[in-house]
Amino acid sequence: MEIGQPYYLFALLLIPAMVFLFIRYLQWRKRALHKFGDWNLVSRLVNNAGIIRPVVKMMPPLLALMLIIVALSDIQSGNASRMIRHEGIDVAIVLDVSNSMLATDEMPNRLSTAKQFVAELISQLPETRIAVLTFAGLPVLQTPITIDHAAVQLSLSTITVEHVPEQGSDIGAALLDAINALPENQQHYRAIILVSDGEDHEGKVQNAIQALKKERIVVCTAGIGSEAGATIPVISDGSVTLKKDRQGKTVISIFQDALLRDIAKKCNGVYVKVDGGDKSAVKAIANQLDSINKNQFDEKLLVPLESRFQWFLLPALVLLLIDFFISKRKTQWLRKRKTA
Repeated sequence: MEIGQPYYLFALLLIPAMVFLFIRYLQWRKRALHKFGDWNLVSRLVNNAGIIRPVVKMMPPLLALMLIIVALSDIQSGNASRMIRHEGIDVAIVLDVSNSMLATDEMPNRLSTAKQFVAELISQLPETRIAVLTFAGLPVLQTPITIDHAAVQLSLSTITVEHVPEQGSDIGAALLDAINALPENQQHYRAIILVSDGEDHEGKVQNAIQALKKERIVVCTAGIGSEAGATIPVISDGSVTLKKDRQGKTVISIFQDALLRDIAKKCNGVYVKVDGGDKSAVKAIANQLDSINKNQFDEKLLVPLESRFQWFLLPALVLLLIDFFISKRKTQWLRKRKTA
C-alpha cells in the first residue's frame, strides 16, 4: 500500500484542533446559559441547551471531513505479490540470434519473422509459464520463467543479434541451458520450443538430446529460412554491405532443417516450417503443447497499484447525508415527553 499525495494528510491535524474548539465552545455556552437563571428552567426554554445533541450533530461532518482528507491523499493498494493458481505447462522458448538470422530470404529478415512467430505462439498459450533464451555462440537467458506474458512480449520485442556475447551457433548449449531455465521435478509438464535456421557449428546437439530425453522434456522445433538461402546484410561504418568469408566471397546462409527435424522426432515434439503469412505453424505447436499433461502451479504475480479513494469518499458522502437529517432542535415527541 502506498500514498500518492501524502502531504494532504497534514490536514488531519485540523481535526483535533476543531474538536478542542468545539469543546471550548460547549463549555462557554453552558456557562453563558447558567447566567440566565435556574438551569432546569433554562433547559426547557432553550433548544439544545444540553451537550448531547450538539455532539451528535457535530460527529457526522467531522468524520466526513476526515474521510475526505484521506481520500484526497490518494491511497493506493494492490502492488504486492499475490499467489495466483494456474493450470498449464512450463515452456522455454529458445531463439536463434546468430548473424545468419539476418538473412533476407524472409522479409525483412529471418529474425523478424521468428520474433513474430514467437509472439503469436505466446498469445495462444495463456495458461503457460514461459522463459525466453537467445543463443548464438553462447546462450543468454532473457526472461526467467513467468506467467506475465506482457513482460515476455516486451522482452521479445527488444531482442537483436547484439543480445549475445559471442557469435556462432551452438544449439546443443542452448538446449542444455533451456533445461536449467525450467523448474525441476516437473516431469511430463515441461517443453522447449527451438526457433532457428538449423545452423550448428559445435556438434553438441546429440548430448543435449540425451539430457532432454532423460528429463522427459518435449522439444518442438520451428525452422526459419529457405533452401535456396540468402545473403546476410552487415552494417559497417553506417553503410550496409554483405557478409563475406575469409576468401572475400559473399556468404550465402542456407536453411538446414535436418537437425531440427531430428531433435523434434527424438524428443516427442513436432517440427514446423515457419512462413510469415501462414498461421498453421503456430497452431501445430500450440496443439502439441495442449496435448501434454497439464500441471497446476502457484505463481507470484505483481499486481499494479490502484487508487482506493472511493473507499473513503463514499462513506463521507453518506455521513454528510445523515447530517442533513439530524435536526439541531429537539424532536417534537421528546419535548412533549419531557413536558409530561
